[in-house]
Amino acid sequence: MNPPRPPRRSPLQALFTRGSSGRPAPIADPEDATIGALIADMKQKLVETDEFGTVMDTFFDQLGTDLRFLERGDRVDERPLAGVLTLVAEQMAGRHLELMEMKLLHLQEHALSHGLLFFEGWLGVVLVFEDIGVGVLALGEADLRGPTLYGRFRFVTMSPRPPGAPN
Repeated sequence: MNPPRPPRRSPLQALFTRGSSGRPAPIADPEDATIGALIADMKQKLVETDEFGTVMDTFFDQLGTDLRFLERGDRVDERPLAGVLTLVAEQMAGRHLELMEMKLLHLQEHALSHGLLFFEGWLGVVLVFEDIGVGVLALGEADLRGPTLYGRFRFVTMSPRPPGAPN
């Protein structure tokens, strides 16, 4: 008597990697080396070019749509950055903006903070590269009517941080 044959897999199922149990294997988390290389590429582009959209394109094409990457990192207390980033956004938009909400994540091993800013009628995405003291902000109208505006900013980090500092 022959052992039962496993069920046939469709051509679509054959595309997916399978574990030893026959179930689809989980997709591996992005490796730190890969993330580090992408972040180094974004830093280089940000410092060397005035086309800041290429930095954001790299982020979104490689990391910003990967939910496993977006779940990494620690929440940042946004209060110290809220005022400064609001001023940068207002300069870019050419008018007063009311910050509604801001959410940032910090990846200490890559010296990177990234996140979203919600203004009344506007949406922003920010990348802050702490080790080089440079950040980039992409800002667009929430209804997607206008163009996306990009701005680079420089900052100085305080090291060591004063006792009791929120971040």
